Amino acid sequence: MLIHTQHLRFSKAGRTLVDDVNLSIERGQIIGLIGPNGAGKTSLLKLLANVQKADSGLYEFEGKPIAQHAEKSLAKQMAYLAQQATAHWPLTVRKVIELGRLPYQRFGRDLTRDDQHKVIQAAKQTDV
Repeated sequence: MLIHTQHLRFSKAGRTLVDDVNLSIERGQIIGLIGPNGAGKTSLLKLLANVQKADSGLYEFEGKPIAQHAEKSLAKQMAYLAQQATAHWPLTVRKVIELGRLPYQRFGRDLTRDDQHKVIQAAKQTDV
């Protein structure tokens, strides 16, 4: 099981945004998250991407609690890009893809040839 949750709950400013979510996702499975505005879809995605912490409930990633995973290890396996994110400086599509290589780099280092190759592969696979 890649992702497993039980009774996941999250509140913000006194308002419950995610309530009692039970979810199991297998590796390679494609799912859709459908619901009206304000239903908690984005909040759930932030919880699953470990951007926000649940108030209560169980969240396991690859069979162990999310809190037991090192952040750098998680960053190599998942990412979250906000739909309405504001960039405070110009970013090309290539630069956004390159940001996905940060967990694989040492601080302050340039992209390696392998990183550059993977960025080009990702752009081709996603047709951007």
